[in-house]
Amino acid sequence: MNNTLFIMDYQNNKVGSVERIINDNGKYTFKQILNGEETISESLPKILCGIAPDPTQLPHIPEVLEYYKMQKLDVWEYLIKSNGIHSGRPHWIMSEPVGETWIPLIIGMQKYQNYGAWLKIGDKITALKGGRVKVGQHFMELTPECTLDYLPKDDPIHTSVTGFVYDVREFPSIRGLIGRIILNFPEKQER
Repeated sequence: MNNTLFIMDYQNNKVGSVERIINDNGKYTFKQILNGEETISESLPKILCGIAPDPTQLPHIPEVLEYYKMQKLDVWEYLIKSNGIHSGRPHWIMSEPVGETWIPLIIGMQKYQNYGAWLKIGDKITALKGGRVKVGQHFMELTPECTLDYLPKDDPIHTSVTGFVYDVREFPSIRGLIGRIILNFPEKQER
């Protein structure tokens, strides 16, 4: 599982990161860099707290696990897949683009207002070098610019990064979230 999360703003820019590090005692330490300021803590940084479901939401846990394809509720895995989108937060999160990466579709963030006209659940996606993706016969700007460094350098136009449209709704939920795509980036040693 990926140990680095990118902190993103709603203009699709990376503004920081949180790295989960196993220390000598076998416990996690978290290194956060936000707006150029670095902090290290023994517990989950404040920017990541309050995102995962809490015990009062237990009746909804089975639905959450099913949607995010999880066997059990693991807070870090939930953060990776949920993108940490909440109405009162100025940031969302994305795992470092290594392996499976969940990217939210948010009205206005990727310059589109009607995703349903272009995307259908299950549509195959291929990432292109310039940061655009090909969905069917359409070329769209859906991925953050910070993912460009994670694309394989073997072909001048196409990449081996593929994925699919996981979810597209008719009406947006919180912060304009209307769906998600999942892309499979190469592992670090494969780039």
